[in-house]
Amino acid sequence: MNKLFVLFDLIITYNMFIVNNFMNILEVFMFNERLRATRKHRKIKLQQMADMLDISLRAYQHYEAALRSPSLETLVKIADILDVSLDYLLERDNFMKAHGVSFDEY
Repeated sequence: MNKLFVLFDLIITYNMFIVNNFMNILEVFMFNERLRATRKHRKIKLQQMADMLDISLRAYQHYEAALRSPSLETLVKIADILDVSLDYLLERDNFMKAHGVSFDEY
């Protein structure tokens, strides 16, 4: 019976690991879509965005393609350039609304 409990515990732990990693991957994909849409809405070209962030075009393209995640410092710069909140960029809309905070999409 003890071995069965250990096996069950391992299965639960493994499933939680899979779910958590999936959620992290999903957050990255949502961020890149919101980043791209907001940049385009602001009519900022890829190269202009990279220049304003003082990074290479390729590095910035990796953010929009969800191949890399920006550092916290770069993330703050992106939000400032696009004139949006970090919560908006990170698609925390539902969280913010649940706490009574409203904001415009752009």
